Amino acid sequence: MERLRPWRTAVIRPAAQSAGTPGTMRTLRPGLLFFLAAPLLLWLAGGLYLPILAPALEPWARWLAALAIVILAGLSLVAHAAAHLAVARRLGAELPERLPLEPLGDSAQVWPRSPLSRHEALITLAGPLSNAAIAALAGLLWWAQLAPALDAVALFVAAFNGALAALNLAPAYPFDGGRLMRLVLVGAVGRPERAGVVAGWTLVGAMLAWGAYIASTRSRFSGETSLALIMVGALIALSLKTHLAWHEPAAALRVGPRSLQQGMAALLSAVLIAPALAILPTPYGLYAPGHAVPVAPMVEVSALEPEPTEGALLLTTVIGQTPILAGQWLVGQFDPAITIVPPEQVVPPEVSPQALMAENARMLEESEVMAMVVGLRLAGYDAAVTGSGASVLQVLPESLAHDLLRPGDRIIALEGRTVRTASDLLVALGEHDAELPVEAVVVREGRTLRIQLPLLPPTAPDGPPRLGISIGTAGLTVEATVPVEIQPRSIIGGPSAGLMFTLAIYDRLTPGDLTGGQQIAGTGTMSRDGRVGPIGGVAQKVAAAERAGATYFLVPRENAADARRVARRITIIEVGHVSEALAALERISAPTGVSQ
Repeated sequence: MERLRPWRTAVIRPAAQSAGTPGTMRTLRPGLLFFLAAPLLLWLAGGLYLPILAPALEPWARWLAALAIVILAGLSLVAHAAAHLAVARRLGAELPERLPLEPLGDSAQVWPRSPLSRHEALITLAGPLSNAAIAALAGLLWWAQLAPALDAVALFVAAFNGALAALNLAPAYPFDGGRLMRLVLVGAVGRPERAGVVAGWTLVGAMLAWGAYIASTRSRFSGETSLALIMVGALIALSLKTHLAWHEPAAALRVGPRSLQQGMAALLSAVLIAPALAILPTPYGLYAPGHAVPVAPMVEVSALEPEPTEGALLLTTVIGQTPILAGQWLVGQFDPAITIVPPEQVVPPEVSPQALMAENARMLEESEVMAMVVGLRLAGYDAAVTGSGASVLQVLPESLAHDLLRPGDRIIALEGRTVRTASDLLVALGEHDAELPVEAVVVREGRTLRIQLPLLPPTAPDGPPRLGISIGTAGLTVEATVPVEIQPRSIIGGPSAGLMFTLAIYDRLTPGDLTGGQQIAGTGTMSRDGRVGPIGGVAQKVAAAERAGATYFLVPRENAADARRVARRITIIEVGHVSEALAALERISAPTGVSQ
C-alpha cells in the first residue's frame, strides 16, 4: 500500500478497507459547484443563447425555456452517473460509498477498480454513451421543428450532451477516459493512478495555455472563449484536488510484452483524446452548408387543403458560426464547401450576436411578407404591402456613414430607386460596387436630404455590400383576401428565403404540382415587384442542395457564376424575376417530348 505524494488525489488501500460492497452506494451527492453553476447557466441561456437562437420569443417564454435548459442539463449529468451505477450494479461491481456530482459529471477516480477488465470498460463507457444517446434523441427532436422554444432547448441539450460525452473520453482523470487508460496502464507503467492524475494536471495546463493563446489573438470573442477555457480548466483542477480516490491493488492486465502494453496505451490515448480535442474552441469563424428543407410544410393557407406531391421545393441555409471548434476547423481544411474566415466576418466588431440575430429576424419577417404578397398576386388574388422606407435602427461602429446617418432616419430612395421596405434597400445595395458611394434620399425629422454614403465590403463571400447599419421597414402593412401564414421553423433569420416562400405559396394556391416530382432547391430575396435579389453564401447553399439530393437550383442572376463554379451534380438555373423561376419550373415539370 502506498500513499501518492504531492497530488494527494488518489490513495490506494487494501480491499479490506474498500469503500462499499457490491451493488450498494450510500449517496449520489451533487457538489456545491453543481448548484452554483445553475444560476450562471440560467443567465447564459436566457440572456445570451436564446436571444440568438430564438429571437422572436417573448421574455416570459425565453426565461421559461432557459429554466428548462438548466433542469435538463442537470438531469443529463445525473443520467451520466446513473448509467455508470446501473451497469456497475448489473455486473455486481463494487460501488463508491459517495459519488460526488460536479458540472462536468462524476469524478472517475473515485470509482473502485472492477476485478474484471471487461466489466471496468463497460462501466466506464456507460456514462459517455448515455450522453451520446441523449444527444442523438435531442437532435432528432430539434430536426422535427415543433416549436421555436422547444427547438432551441433541444439544440442546447444535444450540444451539451455531445460535448459532455466527448470531454469525458479524455484519457486523464477526472474523466472516464482516465479509467479506460488505467486498464492498459496497469502492467505498462508502475503507477497507473499516478499517471492518470499527472495526465489530468497536464490537461489543465494545456487548457490554460490554449486559453492564453486565444486571448492573445484579440479576435472577436477571444476574451469570452479564453474565460470559458479557464473556467473548465479550474473545474477539472478542483475535481482533481478535492476528490480522493480509493482503489485496491489489482493484478496487471497483460496482453503480451510490456512494450506491446505501452504501445496499446499510446494508441488508446490517441483514440480517446481525439473527441476531446475536437470540441476545443478556436479563434476562427466559418461559413458552412446548412440544410435543405421542404418549404411546403412551412406554408399554411387556411382556406385550402395541401395537395399530395412527389417532388419538393427546398429552402437552403448557410451556417455562420464563431468561435468554431477544432474539429470543425479540421473538417474545413478538407471540405471545399466550408470557408474558414476571421470571426469578425461572421459577427462584425462592436455588434452583439443578439443584435445581429434580431436584425436577421426582421429581414426574415419581411421576406415572408413579400413572399405572401407576390405569391398571392401571381395566383390571382388581391394583396398589397406598403412601407414608408427603410428605417435606420442603429449605425454600427464600423460604418463609414457614422457621421452621415442617425438612428431614426428613413431611407426612401437609393440611386434613384424607390425604397419602401428594408428588402428594397438590400436589393438596391446588391447592384452596386462596394468601392463606390451611393446616393440616398433620407427623411430626417421631417426634412428630406440627399446624402452620398460610402459602402463596406460584404460580410459573406459574394454577398451584397453594406452600409453598416441595422434596418427595419417603417410602417409595414399587409392586406390580403386569402389568409396565408408562414412558419419558418428551422430558418431563424435572413432575407434569402423570399423566392422559395413565394414559389411555395403560389404552388399551394394553384392546381397541380409546380415541381413535376423533382427536388428543386433555391435561394434569393424577393422584392415587392417580384424581382429576385442576390444573397450571400451561395457556395454553401449549392453544397447543401446537392447533399439533399436536389436536381435543380434556382439562384439569383448576380450569384449564378459563383454557383456554377462550385456545382458538381446539380443544374443551376439563374433567375432575375419570379416569373422566370415559374417559367423554368414549367419547363422542368413538362412531360418529355412536349415543347414549351
